[in-house]
Amino acid sequence: MDPGLQRRTTHHHHELTGPRRIPLHQRERHLGTPQTLRRRQGPSPICLPPGLQERPQRGLVIDDEQAEIVRRIYALYLADNSAISIAKTLTADGVPTPLGKKVWSSSTIRSILRNEKYKGDALLQKTFTVDFLTKTKKKNEGEVTQYYIEGHHEAIIDPLIWQAVQTELERRQNGRSSQHPFASRIQCEDCGGWFGPKTWHAGSRYRKRVWRCNDKYTSGPTPCATRHVTEEEIKQAFKQAVAELAPPPSQDVLDIVLEQTCRLDELAAKKTKAIQRLGQAASRLEQAGARVHRHANSEDDIRALEALEEDYRRAQQTVEQLGQDIQQATGRKAQIELFYEPRRQHPEPEYSPHAWTTLVDHATVHTDGRITITFKDAAIALP
Repeated sequence: MDPGLQRRTTHHHHELTGPRRIPLHQRERHLGTPQTLRRRQGPSPICLPPGLQERPQRGLVIDDEQAEIVRRIYALYLADNSAISIAKTLTADGVPTPLGKKVWSSSTIRSILRNEKYKGDALLQKTFTVDFLTKTKKKNEGEVTQYYIEGHHEAIIDPLIWQAVQTELERRQNGRSSQHPFASRIQCEDCGGWFGPKTWHAGSRYRKRVWRCNDKYTSGPTPCATRHVTEEEIKQAFKQAVAELAPPPSQDVLDIVLEQTCRLDELAAKKTKAIQRLGQAASRLEQAGARVHRHANSEDDIRALEALEEDYRRAQQTVEQLGQDIQQATGRKAQIELFYEPRRQHPEPEYSPHAWTTLVDHATVHTDGRITITFKDAAIALP
């Protein structure tokens, strides 16, 4: 399937608020298409984030000045900066917020990092108008249909980069986060704890920062046996480990293996057929329901209707599962491509925060002083 065609699709997000399941096409008939929503709510049902503007006859276009700020935020986050530190950096640099204020907040940074519009997609009807006279709006919690449109407009952030940021957001939310690239990535072989930075001789000319197991004196009756390590030792271990990896494959080889590994075209084809089956199941269910409402019902009619409802539920679950599979496969593809990106830019092994956070899952400090590097799964995804 042509990736361009695959991205120019529309998905419907809905939530059933009652026991009766209404077919998707029936929901569209009642609630309207994206075009009718646009006429109903004004020029655009999309809340525009910084970096995008709406132009007559052109739709959403990129605001180059603000787009550079957005790209900087994404780059800083992938370089293992936290939302708080990014906000402080932009504030210190005098960069105005989207509302023209002087001080950035971490919540604004996180909102920008999670916004699907930056990869060119759009989720319509995140909010809806409750009262058209007072123009009161409410967050959409399933009351009306949402429309997710892929390839809606030009992207500011490459979809692979956007997906990598979502993966990193999830990783940090699960407990492994800090401003420093080494934090929660260096593990003690003896007790399993994570290493943290310690400053020796603070305030003197002998000041020195080392990394030591945070649980060294709390993991048991005796201190764990691993020693402290310096940042230079960690960087050297990283460079040696990268040098031992096989060289990055050519783009042609990478494309072939990505297709075999991620199977995105296969999954997309399966989802297309599953959506067709869902539509057929919805049509059968709607016709049977109409017959039941028009005529006196026998137990056989009720059982037949219940069987059709079960068919519809199974078809719907299949579509939802394939959607999740495609999302996971897309994230996997992004991780593999990002894994090889810094090595293509710098064939000779060298340390950088971006290379470390992109390639390394964690490092282990052994009791004999060795430091071993465990790369992310993408390291073993290719031959």
